[in-house]
Amino acid sequence: MTFKRLSIFILLMGCFTGCSGMNDLLTTPTPITMTETPPPTSTRIWFPPSATPTPQSVSTKAPTP
Repeated sequence: MTFKRLSIFILLMGCFTGCSGMNDLLTTPTPITMTETPPPTSTRIWFPPSATPTPQSVSTKAPTP
């Protein structure tokens, strides 16, 4: 039973993968044209610098007598 399943599996895989390369053979290759290098773009600053608040001094109270 295992040999029969294995044989069917191999047969089906051969059928499915046998023609997968045909599309590559039938299509005409697209010619690659050389173009100029595009100008550099500005770099996006995702987290722009911001003013950091200065910590406030903590007032201490005098101890109770």
